[in-house]
Amino acid sequence: MKLIAENKTGFIVDMSKTELANLIGYYYIDESEVQNKIRGVYNDLCVGAEINISKMYEQLNSMKNNEQRFKQASDLLAKIADTLLLVDPIIRQIQSEPDENK
Repeated sequence: MKLIAENKTGFIVDMSKTELANLIGYYYIDESEVQNKIRGVYNDLCVGAEINISKMYEQLNSMKNNEQRFKQASDLLAKIADTLLLVDPIIRQIQSEPDENK
């Protein structure tokens, strides 16, 4: 991406189709597919179209700021899974025992 000029509200930039794809959330797309993929997300993508990069940044920043919470949730889910693996054979054994109250 190259900064071409500065205007009252920001910058005018020159970027490749792949850079634009990266900017809106795609890692890399074959050049022949970039246009279709981008247009699939932004049907009105054309010269003059506006892409809300700030909203995308806010979502990424929120995920980064909550990284510790995600890690804690992941650890808790792993502990629950481990517990279920320990308890599962006991539950299966109880289920397979004949019911004496019948």
